[in-house]
Amino acid sequence: MTEYKNLVKDFIERTQDNIKIIDREKLKENKESFEVTQLINSLLGLLVLPHEKRKSISDKYLSDIKTKDLVPENGWPSITIDIGKEKITNLKNLVFYLRNSVAHFGIDFIADDHENICGVSFTNLCPECKETVVFLCKMDMKDLRTFINKLSEVILDNITKTGVHA
Repeated sequence: MTEYKNLVKDFIERTQDNIKIIDREKLKENKESFEVTQLINSLLGLLVLPHEKRKSISDKYLSDIKTKDLVPENGWPSITIDIGKEKITNLKNLVFYLRNSVAHFGIDFIADDHENICGVSFTNLCPECKETVVFLCKMDMKDLRTFINKLSEVILDNITKTGVHA
């Protein structure tokens, strides 16, 4: 395995490659390809790694992408926010709540009538009381994949524009 030269950039590109491998296996109807697991692992890495390497993607860059721009016409998926919509004013806020959901395992898998996972819900509880839901977001698997791809593009674009090497 080749070492990381630019950790965040290389990690994201390898994440994209891993998803393509899973897609190829799925087309072969390989029962051992776990698409949902790969997508959640990919999302975890995309939400946490750049955050922890803060210099690689600026908060300002994510803040500049407003909620009104997070629409399918701009390549973003349809995202249903049932609770906490008023908190999501830009991509930075959405990434914050999704990161908390994934990092604290505030995720639930939604199954169809055939017991196949068809979506994911992301939940954040009130930090003080740990009971009240302050954020609830749902995405079907296609939209989750689209979100991962688009977030990857945004982060890579920021790395390219800033020249940050992390």
